[in-house]
Amino acid sequence: MSDNFLNLQLNRAVWIAMLKQEKFTDAVSYYENYKKSLNELVKKNIKKEAINQELTYSEKIFIEHIEKLAEKYFKDNDYANALIFYKYIYDLSPENNTNINNYMACLDKVEQYDLELILAKKLVEEKDNADNNKIISKVYEKTEDFLKAIEHYNRYLKFSGKTRLDAYDYNTIGCNYFNLYIKQSHNPSDAKNALSYFKNTLKFEPDSKVYLKNTIVAAMKTKDYSIEKECWEKFIKAGYLTADEEFTYCASCMRNGDIEGWKKHYGSRFSKTEATIYPKLPKPEWTGKEDISDSTLLVHYEQGYGDNFLMWGYMPRLTKIAKKVIYYIQNNAYDLLKNNDFGVEVYSQKNTDINKLEYD
Repeated sequence: MSDNFLNLQLNRAVWIAMLKQEKFTDAVSYYENYKKSLNELVKKNIKKEAINQELTYSEKIFIEHIEKLAEKYFKDNDYANALIFYKYIYDLSPENNTNINNYMACLDKVEQYDLELILAKKLVEEKDNADNNKIISKVYEKTEDFLKAIEHYNRYLKFSGKTRLDAYDYNTIGCNYFNLYIKQSHNPSDAKNALSYFKNTLKFEPDSKVYLKNTIVAAMKTKDYSIEKECWEKFIKAGYLTADEEFTYCASCMRNGDIEGWKKHYGSRFSKTEATIYPKLPKPEWTGKEDISDSTLLVHYEQGYGDNFLMWGYMPRLTKIAKKVIYYIQNNAYDLLKNNDFGVEVYSQKNTDINKLEYD
């Protein structure tokens, strides 16, 4: 019987070697069989004390080895593999908070937010402190329970003993209120709360691009155009504008009745990330001043379907001042406009190559 125990002890080296070779599945299987065999000897009261010591020692070694592997994969950003190790560590040592936090980070990377929330709740239940409330607040953000996210962030602030919130705190709560408004409640009071928190961020970092943008968007939603305009002026003065942002500012100018600002920045639509593709045609553009009574005028769509129908309102006037009017539009609008009382010749991308059209 003692030889059986010795043989089992020697088997410890086998699963350790497998772990060093990173043959995790084989190592776990071998380790589980090893433990099962030792426990069977314990039931028979054979070297009970020695075997229990072996079991305790082997589990400690096993956890240490897989912790090293988990940490290695985690540092290499291989979260899928790290997750497998951390789950096994959690089964063996659920009280280890460092490993739990890394385990949650892996769940986050594979977008298993509901499972991450289960672990976060467990942390708060075991220790309702600042760190754990901050952790669970972030998880509630990901599961889009924004009210809970706000509640626990406030608990984090309470436990942390902060007497004064900083820009990050104001922005975090503001973002949660704004997401609550946009994605769920559509309650104007939530948008106003968001704006209030965002405005406070600017007291700390008045030139922050992120905080200015957040305040602008919230001001837009609450129709607080004075705050929106003030923030845009700071934004532009700091030289932050990308083409996308310039076009957003252009829309703001229109909302605020700043027609000159709108005209100045409207051309940014041609440089946006998803830019308007302006048609490049070989013939001169009509400025509205030239006599076209003996010319064929090509009207080419520029943006969306709204473009087609807004321009259609000008057709009765154009057909009176031009010899002929050709309207080139998107495919889906063709059937609706091809038969008309104005004598306009309607073509689309699908049925006509624009290079074969004759116009002036």
